[in-house]
Amino acid sequence: MYKPFDKSAPLPKFKDCARNGGCDITEGLAVYYTDACPYNDYYINIVLKELAAQANKKLTIVKLDSKTAAQSHFVPHTLYSLFEDGKSVTQQVLSERSFRRFIRARSIAYIPCKHR
Repeated sequence: MYKPFDKSAPLPKFKDCARNGGCDITEGLAVYYTDACPYNDYYINIVLKELAAQANKKLTIVKLDSKTAAQSHFVPHTLYSLFEDGKSVTQQVLSERSFRRFIRARSIAYIPCKHR
């Protein structure tokens, strides 16, 4: 549902790339993020990178740093999105504890918490 401010405005719609819920990185984990949240950079580039390495899981990090990149993203919400083997997992920003739960749920490996 939407309310147009201008009757002649085009009907809003999602781009085709955001309809399928997948991404172009089909091996391992892929995290796409923007700087809209000031904590993303730390959690992704420090904590998640280290935790993925400890779990022997390939992690690809993609920062959406332009309006065009964000508008062409695979999901409508560009703050943070996590994919596993090309399939969307979540758009919730994962803290260290959340990421460890995610790893455990997939029985990949147990990762001890050390960033507290």
